[in-house]
Order: sequence, then C-alpha cells, then structure tokens
Amino acid sequence: LMEKFMKIHAPRQKESTRKRYISAISHLTEYFSDMTLNKITPKTITAYMQQRLDQGAAAATVNREFRALSKAMKLAYREWEWIRENPCQKVSALRENNIITRYLTEDEESRLLDAAKGYLNGQLRDIIGIALNTGMRQSEILKLKWTNIDLFRKVITIEKTKNDEPRAIPMNETVHNLLKKKSSGVQMSGYVFTTVAETSIRNRNLLREFYKTLKKAGIENFRFHDLRHTFATRLVQSGVDLYTVAKLLGHRDLKSTQRYAHHNPESLRQFVMMLDKHVNSRKIEPKRGELSRF
Repeated sequence: LMEKFMKIHAPRQKESTRKRYISAISHLTEYFSDMTLNKITPKTITAYMQQRLDQGAAAATVNREFRALSKAMKLAYREWEWIRENPCQKVSALRENNIITRYLTEDEESRLLDAAKGYLNGQLRDIIGIALNTGMRQSEILKLKWTNIDLFRKVITIEKTKNDEPRAIPMNETVHNLLKKKSSGVQMSGYVFTTVAETSIRNRNLLREFYKTLKKAGIENFRFHDLRHTFATRLVQSGVDLYTVAKLLGHRDLKSTQRYAHHNPESLRQFVMMLDKHVNSRKIEPKRGELSRF
C-alpha cells in the first residue's frame, strides 16, 4: 500500500509533504508491516497512536502519521478497491498539547529503580538509569552499540539521531560505572542492551516491561520519554542554562528546550540581586539633619 501511495500520490505533493510522508511511513510500516490491510482496524490504529505517544512522539507528530495512513487508506478504499472501508474514518486525531511535561520526583525515581530489578532480563534498571542521566531517547538507547562508547574519554556518541546530526554525550560517574560494569565479558561489537539471542530489543517489548514496572512502583501518568524530561528538568533546576541543556538533548534550537525554563526561577535570583549592588552604589550618606534619598 505505502509503495503505491508513494509512487502515485506523493509525487503530486509539495517536497515538504513528501518528506513528512517518508518520516511517517518509516514508523507506520514498523508497526503495521506484519498485518494484512483487512486486519488494520480502528482498535489497532488507536493502539499504534498510543505506542507512539509512549515512545515520546509529540501529539502533533502522531497526528501527521495518522493523516498519512488515513490518506493511503482512503485511496485504497475509494480508488484502488483494496479494502471495503477506511478504518481511519472511525478514529479521532489526538488533541495537540505539547507543552506539559512530566518528570520524576526523587521518591518516584527510587521506587521505579527498585521495582525495575529483574525486568527485561535484568536490564531495565540500567536502561532507566541511562535515560535519567543522559537524556537519550528510547530508540537511541536500544540502538546503542559498544562501538559508540568510549569508556576512557567517558563519551557516548550517537551517530543517528532524530535530527540526523551526530551527538556526543558526556558520561557522569553513574553512567560510566554502569557501562564499565556491564562491559565485562561482552562482545564489544554488539548492542549494549540485547535479547537472549543478542539482537536489539524491540520498542514494544521494552514498553511492556516498563509499564509493568510503573504499576509495581505505583507511578501514574508517566511515559518512558518522560525520563528524558526528568533529565532536562533536573539540569535546569540545578542552574544549567537552556543553551547547554539544548546541546545535551540534541535540540537544534531553543524552542523545544524553552518548555523547561519555568522550572527554576530561583536560579535567576543571582541576576536580579545584581540590582542591589547597583542601588547601593548610588546611595549617599545623608548629612546630619538631612533625610536619605532612599
């Protein structure tokens, strides 16, 4: 379906639209490729949209992917007669609100890490630790290979990012100790986190175990991507400037990073306190019998 869609429909669209289709289809085919078209129902489409949200995709992004699927299904139904109805007609687009962020409290983090022990062949706790201390995306962690890790220089290199730009991430001691311990006795050419068969872990398998852990820890309204929000929020709360946070997250500009600005008004206090020095420098000791101008 998508091959025909890109061959017949996409060339009629603007270049920017074609690029959006390519991005959308890469996610759609990963989820739906094992299904015949008649197995794609409103229920499976809704499940797909929820999974993409769980992976950290913004509602606007998921809606663009949904619209691409809906257009392809519409053509398959009306023009190509491949299916008897368009299941997308029974699904509503997501409400777009990309400003609200959720992050872990220290108590929630402790409970989550304790609950994660033993899940995903004992690897989930380390995966969560990597996310909390590097801000890496879920897909970046699962695709991470030992060849991307320099334990001597304490740097993780992400070659393929969401923005198609390489990113170097410095390790703190928590991450360095974690990876150093994990590197003992493994194939340094393979993935850092693997299945029993030494293959990369699938997104859906990670999320399944992650949500079991959240339930066990009693944590609600939380997604895996919110671990990345936790990383960024804690940096800002510690006084790190937004430009540095943007570089660590791999944001091209500050627009995406700006959502964290409100988390630490206290860190701005040092700047307004400079006005005290300015005012004090203007004070003049009043002469005897005169009132101070302040």
